[in-house]
Amino acid sequence: MKTLILLAAAALLILSCSRQTLTDCNGRPASDSARVTIEKDGSATVFDCNSKKFVIRFVKVNDDSRCPTELLCVWAGAAGISISINDDKNLIPLRLDSTSTISVNQDNYHLKFEKLDPYPTSSPTNPADYKATLFFRRK
Repeated sequence: MKTLILLAAAALLILSCSRQTLTDCNGRPASDSARVTIEKDGSATVFDCNSKKFVIRFVKVNDDSRCPTELLCVWAGAAGISISINDDKNLIPLRLDSTSTISVNQDNYHLKFEKLDPYPTSSPTNPADYKATLFFRRK
């Protein structure tokens, strides 16, 4: 019986150490994911105080061929952006399109480009008005 209790305690100890808890740097548990909306030329910080800090910068819109809201198009179009990620060691430039999901930090995190606002209309969009929404998730 003692052996069984010791094995159970050891198993619980191993399981509790197998994954670090994300924190918000004040010691409170944080989510394993974050959705951030970044203005053009702006940045957002997504971090895990136990290991890494990531600063994501929205550099530019590479293309925006999405169908304007007032029109009926055969093809819906696509949007593409350039971002940079600084993880305190490397500055990583990336190009993302509306279907991109990439791995960051030796595949421990995923980053997905979710949307680009504003949605096009028949009037040209001021480049400074763009905002990109990205979803950052820990594996």
